[in-house]
Amino acid sequence: MGRRVDRGRILLAGAYRPHEVALGRDGQRHPLEPVLAELRARFGDVWVDLAALGEEDGRRFVDHLVDTEPNQLEDGFRGALFRRTGGHALFTIELLRDMQERGSL
Repeated sequence: MGRRVDRGRILLAGAYRPHEVALGRDGQRHPLEPVLAELRARFGDVWVDLAALGEEDGRRFVDHLVDTEPNQLEDGFRGALFRRTGGHALFTIELLRDMQERGSL
């Protein structure tokens, strides 16, 4: 896909653990290694290292996510949600969705 977007705009998002790619797989190069190298060569360093995000970033994400819908969730709830999820986007979104579906929110 990366080879065919020269003139168009597209967001290509993926998640992987860099240490797993570095370790390889069964004594061989990890299948993602050449793909990542090609994307980096064509488009530069366009990675977002989620491990490098700090506590402030995670808390800001939680606050923004909670504010996407009208609510009365106060700082205590937001702080507890952040402590539980660490601000991890997928975990935070899924936990909130589950709480809504169960009627806890």
